[in-house]
Amino acid sequence: MQKELNPQLFPNNKNLRENPLENIPSLEIIYEKALAASEEVRLLRTQLNRLQDQMTRMGTQFTENTKSQQVKFDRLGQSLSRIDQNHSEMIREINERLAMVNSKMAERKAFDFKTQEVIEQQSQMLKSYEARITKLQKVLSEKEAQISTLSDVLNETKMELARTKK
Repeated sequence: MQKELNPQLFPNNKNLRENPLENIPSLEIIYEKALAASEEVRLLRTQLNRLQDQMTRMGTQFTENTKSQQVKFDRLGQSLSRIDQNHSEMIREINERLAMVNSKMAERKAFDFKTQEVIEQQSQMLKSYEARITKLQKVLSEKEAQISTLSDVLNETKMELARTKK
């Protein structure tokens, strides 16, 4: 028993069995189609080659740009490390100078304190000398007054002696 295909599923299959040469194109048409397909393949290959060249150029440009950017980043990194090193050195120098200024200020404060103490001692000594001089001046004044009184008494005594002698 021979099996048949369902004509609803394969409508053209029946026609092919009935007249198989009717739907076959001629050699010229096949040749033209083959030439057109060949031309399309050639054009597609040309386009593919162009795209490959473009991709190669883009890859080269990308590689060059990447290298250029890497060089720039390296330079920036070196510059940043130099700047950081300079910054660290400046901070160290500033801290050293501040420490030196602070030590000098501490020394100066100590000298100022000592100077102030010496000045206060000298001032106290001057006050005590002034007090002594004032006392000595009083004593001297008293002694002068006594001498003056004694001188007056002596003069009176001399005068009385001179009178008594006469």
